Amino acid sequence: MKNSLQKLYDVITKYSNLLFLLITAAIFLTLASINEGEEKLPESKNGILDISNWNFDKKPTYTINGEIDFYWQQFPFDKSGKFNTNLLNDSSRVAVKTRKTWSSAGIPKKGYGTFVLQIKMPKSDMVMGIKTFRVKSACEVWVNGIKTGGIGSINKNEHEAIPSGLPLLIKLPSNSNIELVIPVSNYDHSLGGGITSQIKISPYNQLENTKTLNLIETSVAMTIAILMGFLLLVLFLDRKKKALLYLGLFSFSILLRIISIDEVIIYNLWADIPFTILQKGRYVGYHASVIFITLYFRQLLPEYIKKWFVYSTLCIYLISIAYVLVTSTYWSTKSAFSLNIVAVLYGLYMLYVAIRLLFSQNVLHKWIFVIIMFIAILIINDTLHLKGIIDTMFIGKYSVLLFFFVVLQTIIYFKFQKEIEAENELMGLMVNQKEMMIKEIHHRVKNNFQIVSSLLELQSKDIKDIKALQLANDGQNRLKSMAFIHQKLYQNTTGLIDFNEYLKKLVQEISVMYKSETDVEIAINAENIELDVDTAIPLGLMVNEIITNAYKYAFTGIKSPSLSVSMKKTESNTYTLEIIDNGIGINKKIDVLKAKSIGLRLIRSLVKQLNGSLEVRNDNGTTFKIKIKDTEERKLVD
Repeated sequence: MKNSLQKLYDVITKYSNLLFLLITAAIFLTLASINEGEEKLPESKNGILDISNWNFDKKPTYTINGEIDFYWQQFPFDKSGKFNTNLLNDSSRVAVKTRKTWSSAGIPKKGYGTFVLQIKMPKSDMVMGIKTFRVKSACEVWVNGIKTGGIGSINKNEHEAIPSGLPLLIKLPSNSNIELVIPVSNYDHSLGGGITSQIKISPYNQLENTKTLNLIETSVAMTIAILMGFLLLVLFLDRKKKALLYLGLFSFSILLRIISIDEVIIYNLWADIPFTILQKGRYVGYHASVIFITLYFRQLLPEYIKKWFVYSTLCIYLISIAYVLVTSTYWSTKSAFSLNIVAVLYGLYMLYVAIRLLFSQNVLHKWIFVIIMFIAILIINDTLHLKGIIDTMFIGKYSVLLFFFVVLQTIIYFKFQKEIEAENELMGLMVNQKEMMIKEIHHRVKNNFQIVSSLLELQSKDIKDIKALQLANDGQNRLKSMAFIHQKLYQNTTGLIDFNEYLKKLVQEISVMYKSETDVEIAINAENIELDVDTAIPLGLMVNEIITNAYKYAFTGIKSPSLSVSMKKTESNTYTLEIIDNGIGINKKIDVLKAKSIGLRLIRSLVKQLNGSLEVRNDNGTTFKIKIKDTEERKLVD
């Protein structure tokens, strides 16, 4: 049994990428198959729709499909305001497809006109109604010569027309023949006016119930968005994680979008809300949600969401928000087309990210892949739905989907944070162990140097030859100079040596060993110089050789001997070490750059090792000037 389960697990793991693709495809196909209407067999032509054979008992909803007659720049009213369809002139009549603006028929976008449709209804005892979600941007509805409703206030004068964003719900009389006349004016939508959403004929009670259901759904979605937004902001204040802040602000952006898209609830809360505020809220909510979800994914997946993409998104959508806020409603809607292109490019990049996540070894990445694909499907479905290209249900406002997205994203975020914190804790432990090991190594190396130095000291007590004794002492000093380096590394947690402190310690040790009758005045200046071990050891050995020689040979007969050691760093990452004494100087017959003494040969060799240069001057004493590059510069040279 255990082996069988293991095999099943191995198969699932092996084909996990295919599994996630199938899940995503299933979600897309499910959403694409959801349709609020039924099969639409009859079509309206030449201004006539015959649905007399439609059975509303079996198929309770019919969505008008086809063409509707439209009379450009004509209203069916005489000078006294009396309704009369005979005033409509056939010479200006054009056919406009359902769910399209009148500009699709080549008519100017700003203006007014009248839609006319003759409907042959089936005989039924049910009270029927007509509903449409959006009319751009004000209209009246006349049924068989009687005004039965409308939104906003139509007018031939642009400055007197009042737009509205309310859905339109009309009760139909029980006649078999319906003359539907809808005068419309539009001065606020740059894409043109007209009826741009589905026009549905259904039992009036069902349409009323749908309205109530929409109101409940929107209320629940708003409540969830508010609660999730505040919860995430509280979590942000507690944990100080930017991702939580961005996800919380995303929830509030979605809230603004929900309120302004589903106008039913906002008009219940604020009956006289200006259409301009509603339209700007719709655009700002959308733009802000894109900004915050991008910032969130950047925090969640910094290795996948690149900085240039985040900066481009911020730039485009912040400019778009500013443009929407400062321009009129008409001009702000002009940005819709260009932003649709941007949205497509944005979606393609996110699709690329999703595919990369799919092939990640991290299981959580695969779940984020599903979420990104879910967002893409939602945006594509709702955009195509609003454009009238597909006939699916509008899913963007649904509370269950919003709840699914926000909650799952929160779970994923905390899961990621838990993994990251665990990895950071492990890395911290490993770093601490490494530091302790390095310190222990330096400590042992220092001890080994001291043991060897002590052995040389013990051995030198039995040496009678003065020259041999001197060589042993010199070797002992060199070992001490290197031991001091490892002592400083052991004491320092940065892995660097404070060279100023090191020089003080080294010179002090040498001065004690070669103490003369006259004290040598010593000046050391190497402030703010920190070196790695690869640089410090060669420099330490050179300083040891030069100062030792100075104490041994330079100050004979000098009443006030002085010794200066300084080190500076230039802007070109070059270090300059200067050792100056006021002694008798080096014999002019000796060529320092060619001398064969052990000390000078060692100095030349170490300078070469550091890719440096050596300059020696005899001027009221001796000056050694050594220039070297730092470690990184030397690596480039190598």
